[in-house]
Amino acid sequence: MPGRAPRRGCLRRLLTAAGLLVLAFLALKSWRAFVDRRLDASWRQSLGGASFLERYPDVQDNATVRDLEKLGAAIGIDMAPADTPGRVHPAPGAARRFGAIQEGLKSFLSTNERSTDGTFKPPSPELVAFLESVRPGLNAIRARLAEGPAPVWARDLSAGLGTRLPNYLGPLMLQRLLLLDAGQRLRAGHANEATEILETSWRLNEAMADNNPTLACQLIALAVIRLQQPVLRSFPRAPAGWPERLRRLDLQSRILRAFRCVAFSIHRTASLDRPAPGGWPGWAEPFPHWMLWDSIRRVAPVIEDLPKRDVRVFDAKAFEREQKAAIPRWQITARSVFPDYWDTWPRSAHSELEAELTALILEERERLAAGGPPRPFHQRPSRVKGLSWIYEDLPGATVLHLDGDMVYQDQRPVPLRFTVRRGASVG
Repeated sequence: MPGRAPRRGCLRRLLTAAGLLVLAFLALKSWRAFVDRRLDASWRQSLGGASFLERYPDVQDNATVRDLEKLGAAIGIDMAPADTPGRVHPAPGAARRFGAIQEGLKSFLSTNERSTDGTFKPPSPELVAFLESVRPGLNAIRARLAEGPAPVWARDLSAGLGTRLPNYLGPLMLQRLLLLDAGQRLRAGHANEATEILETSWRLNEAMADNNPTLACQLIALAVIRLQQPVLRSFPRAPAGWPERLRRLDLQSRILRAFRCVAFSIHRTASLDRPAPGGWPGWAEPFPHWMLWDSIRRVAPVIEDLPKRDVRVFDAKAFEREQKAAIPRWQITARSVFPDYWDTWPRSAHSELEAELTALILEERERLAAGGPPRPFHQRPSRVKGLSWIYEDLPGATVLHLDGDMVYQDQRPVPLRFTVRRGASVG
């Protein structure tokens, strides 16, 4: 009949279009599954075969963490998470007393980080007085950590970008006091006591770094390692095992793992059946999820390619501009969430060099103390490929420095140079 043929033609076209849409959807779904498998394989390779959630399953604070919160609160340090009922925070008076010396303590430790001749500034009378007042509390903290088990902070990587971070600033404040105490024990000639405090500092920091791969946690751990170096360089004789320990530090790998963890968290958020960040209406939810997923599809290979670059000449800002230029303009989400943390990779390499320099200082001081003869011009490779340590002899001393430098410069640069004398001066 007239009119049926056009209707049948229209129906065929609609069915064809619907079929093509179904095929396109299935192809897109298959492609996304392929990309997900590739991402998972890459992350597993970096974690020894485990996934992030297998390597870092969700946990709650253990008893050691709860006890540290109580002991820290007693000396004015807040280590409890905010907005969590039932947790212990410092009394107002204790918090004020600690707050009054925070800036002075930070400045004191930062100044000693930059010493290049073995002369370390003594703490102010205010810092000494505060340390004496809280030393019983610090000793109680050290005793609790020695009792074990190691602290385990709450961790919920399964929440993606919704993960709640512990109050890692609390352990950082505690570390500053521990290192102030270690330095004071050295000034008093009690090297064994200083070594014990440093051991507590190291184990606490390693427990935190191993507990959580997030970037915030790793940056705190990196800061603590840098704070430990001036105290270690103050020892007249090398504490047993420390030079080897410092040489084994692989801070670059920790930071790269933290980069991958950021990517995993965004990928996880894109995969969860819950509202995406940003308050999108329900009907539009698939769009931000897809955009988040697509942004990590683009960023993950960039992270994996990073170790192939020369960290000595790595320019984080230029790198960020280069990578953003490769992202299509329509990918607004990828551009907005594209990481700006790239400078933490060369910072970790610089920190490795700082720790390696400390190991060399301790060993050279041992050699000089044993009456070692003047050495001819000496050069040895550093942890960073392409850079070497130079030894230059002076009467009764040796100058150690790099034969080059890095493009990366810290806001408060820590010199990679030190004059080693037969005896350390700690103020």
